Amino acid sequence: MISTLNSHYYLYFTDRHRKPRQKCVALGTGKKSVALKLKARLEDEYALGTFDPWAPKVEIAQPTVEEAAALFLQSRKELRPKSQTAYRTATKGLLARVPPGLLVSHLEARNIRPYVFDPKVRAETQRHRFRHVRVFIRWCKKMGYLDQDPLREIKMPKAGQSLAAFLSPGEVERMLAAIDADAVMKRAEGTARPGEIIWLKNVVILAVNTGMRRGELCHLRWEAVGFHLREECERLPDQVRPRAGDPDDGRRTVATCLPP
Repeated sequence: MISTLNSHYYLYFTDRHRKPRQKCVALGTGKKSVALKLKARLEDEYALGTFDPWAPKVEIAQPTVEEAAALFLQSRKELRPKSQTAYRTATKGLLARVPPGLLVSHLEARNIRPYVFDPKVRAETQRHRFRHVRVFIRWCKKMGYLDQDPLREIKMPKAGQSLAAFLSPGEVERMLAAIDADAVMKRAEGTARPGEIIWLKNVVILAVNTGMRRGELCHLRWEAVGFHLREECERLPDQVRPRAGDPDDGRRTVATCLPP
């Protein structure tokens, strides 16, 4: 596989029986025509056994942290958009705190700490940053860019005590009004049929009045609702993980506060 980064071409060789599984060789050119010729020649030599990308004498590309981050993000193209955004945000934040042009092989714990342990962010955000940077560092080691793990001197930030956030009555009213306005606008545009969008109001009302979780709402069935008892006995399906404090059988009963 051939790839370009910062107007320079790199050739990748993969062998699942070697360590690391993938090696990157700098072709030393920014011209595609020259890079393709070098690619064809080196791949032929590799097939004949006269060229070994894993041999010590081969010049392996030593990218900067910025270049390694770009290659890392390319390797995450098959992930969900949300996951790609999370990794892009993490690498961007890390790059803002390392010296320009720093080789990834020179990356140290002191370059990572300011980003992970930023006092301006919450403890959960610090843990989120640590997890995503850790994936990037492990990828760099797998690619042969790092010999030692700079995170070995850094521990996962401690979890903070998060307080449950509740919507105020005014916020609930504004949310329901926004759903109404969105439904009216999209019906006028012809992008929504009658009944679409507006059903979300019922979900919000049910969630606010019962305290049911998202997974419970999505898997709620009529047979779980006891109107005569004015309660809902929601059986969690296998794919919804019970939380601490839930009964052992996964059944959680919630009282309704809905009008008769």
